[in-house]
Amino acid sequence: MKRILKGKGVKKYRQSLVFGKKIVCEVLKRHGQYVTGIVVPEGIKNLVGLPPGSSIRVLELSKSLFKEIDQFKTNSPFLMVSRPVLPSWSGRLGPGCTLFVPFQDPENVGAVIRSAVAFGVGEIVLLQESADPFHPKSIRSSAGVVFGAPLSQGPALKDLNRVVTGSDLVRIFALHMEGIDIRDFRFGEGSFGLLPGLEGPGISGLSHTFQSLKIPMVGRVESLNAATAVAIALYEWSRRVMPPQE
Repeated sequence: MKRILKGKGVKKYRQSLVFGKKIVCEVLKRHGQYVTGIVVPEGIKNLVGLPPGSSIRVLELSKSLFKEIDQFKTNSPFLMVSRPVLPSWSGRLGPGCTLFVPFQDPENVGAVIRSAVAFGVGEIVLLQESADPFHPKSIRSSAGVVFGAPLSQGPALKDLNRVVTGSDLVRIFALHMEGIDIRDFRFGEGSFGLLPGLEGPGISGLSHTFQSLKIPMVGRVESLNAATAVAIALYEWSRRVMPPQE
């Protein structure tokens, strides 16, 4: 079980862990097909949130081992889940926004997936550099949204301009500090791709391949957190193209 606390273990064993009382209840309610077990410390009798008559196996650990695996210190039962198999990206931009995710920090991956779903992104393409979206940290930072998100597996960042061709290529916009001010950019209602860079190096080597958009900042800050920058860009897009909600 300790092995699936890491990204390599999640990919190898196709299993992961879900921590946090609220997220556990949501996953049990909405995505129970992925749940393979619920893990509890010894002595727990009543399991709140477990469906009546459920066949989900209950795994009881010693209190010391439970505490060791409970890396978020939730002190509440957590889930074992099977990792969904992601489809391969078609190489085409679908309706609305297609978001490309190269982030290597699993918490950034989870956070950006949560924002993408909130703002109505059509497809989230995980590039090869990306941390596993079902890493326990990704699941937690997404609040469990990863299980219902429109995810697909894409190419490496460096190969994106070879996979995408023709008119789709010119409709991919990278977030870059030297791009067009996003406040002045017209998204329109057609399909487009949004490409943030890696944490740290950004889109090094590809800055001239794609048109770039920048988020203006004031003050002595070099850059924003990667997931935060994407959330701002998606909000800017959604507020212009989506009808206001009552």
